[in-house]
Amino acid sequence: MDIVTQIQEEVNSLASLFWNYTGILQRDAPPIAVGDEEIPSKEGDMKEQADQMATAIVGTAKTVDKLIDGLPHINASADQQISTLARLQEENDALGRELAAEMQKTDEELRRVRAIYRVVTDELLMNNPEGLPTGTDIADQNACAEKDVKN
Repeated sequence: MDIVTQIQEEVNSLASLFWNYTGILQRDAPPIAVGDEEIPSKEGDMKEQADQMATAIVGTAKTVDKLIDGLPHINASADQQISTLARLQEENDALGRELAAEMQKTDEELRRVRAIYRVVTDELLMNNPEGLPTGTDIADQNACAEKDVKN
């Protein structure tokens, strides 16, 4: 997996952590007393849970930073970058033409196979008035052909 994809996945993970942890904090945070009213305490330690969530977020953010630091630095001038992009575009265009030629060959081969298939099925239908042979008929024909080859 390339580094940009890894960065994207880690950023998505970070966004997911923020989303989920915000919901958890909203759901589990204890109410705050206004004035002199008494609030029943909730079971569980919210501080510990918040610390764990913060640790997960910081860890993921550090991973993103490490991946970003691993990106290649651009030390080329603007003209060098443009010439590199032009060369890469030419390579891309050449590979695109090659792919199109291969696709055309594949399409021609597929047309030939379909034409042969049509001829074979037409021949089977003409020679067998009951319809196309079943799997059993084909197995019987193959067995007979194997016997003929052995003899």
